[in-house]
Amino acid sequence: RMRLISLLSIFLACCSPTSENKIQQFYIGVKNFYGAEGVTYYFQITRDSLKIYSNCDYTNCSERLEYRQRNDQDKIKAFEQFLASYRSDTLKINYADKGVLDGLVRTVTLQINSDRIKSIRLENYDHPSIDTLLTQIESLIKEEKFRTIK
Repeated sequence: RMRLISLLSIFLACCSPTSENKIQQFYIGVKNFYGAEGVTYYFQITRDSLKIYSNCDYTNCSERLEYRQRNDQDKIKAFEQFLASYRSDTLKINYADKGVLDGLVRTVTLQINSDRIKSIRLENYDHPSIDTLLTQIESLIKEEKFRTIK
């Protein structure tokens, strides 16, 4: 009987879908560089907060915090459910539209739990999976005027 309880405990600990897909922590960074304007926006998202910074290529520019919020925990739970099934492992590290010389260069950085950091660079390129991620991030932003990540 004790052996059966031990085996059942091991099975539940190892094979439970909630333990495998549970998001303990995450970091997502989105850097949007608009080459034609020389402006960069950085979005940094964790379980607790969302921050938006700006910078530019001009002489008198420096990084500036544009927006900061504490995240709504109900929205974060839904976002974490999305992340648990998000397949960043299927994404390449670079996508580019070679026909466009100057435009949006986006870098998306993801770290979920203790997984390796994954960076995806999109040069004037829209990817459906990244667009879905950006839409989910926009839904976290409380101030409507800052929902401009895409």
